[in-house]
Amino acid sequence: MRVARSRVWDAVVDFPSYGEWSTQLSWLGGGAGPGAALKLRLAVEGAAPYEFTPTVSVGEPNVRFAWLARTGVPRLFDGEHFFELEPMAGGKTRLMNRERYSGALSLLMQRLPMMAGAPRGFAKMNDEIKARAESRVR
Repeated sequence: MRVARSRVWDAVVDFPSYGEWSTQLSWLGGGAGPGAALKLRLAVEGAAPYEFTPTVSVGEPNVRFAWLARTGVPRLFDGEHFFELEPMAGGKTRLMNRERYSGALSLLMQRLPMMAGAPRGFAKMNDEIKARAESRVR
């Protein structure tokens, strides 16, 4: 991205504005500070939309933001989603959007069509974040 990390960061953590630019993720409430609960709705191609309430696990401004979503009890199926911002030459920013799965059912759950398509969804969201951050450059 040809945008300063602070602009990319602002796009990532401005959840109330997601409805203006994100085709997959909608904010339904909550905060973006460490320990806060977010209420989100995910709608990806090939799967029924669903709501989930992750807890913000990392909030390092302009560096890394993550949330942890649990399915059922802890360590049954947990997904921690990361947005990581890396500075590059020329004021550019590399955004890495990834998820780490763990828990007893993680191998089984990762085979579901929605999970198999997750990398495509992350790439699409990166494009949308890029467009949002670039549109906000003054």
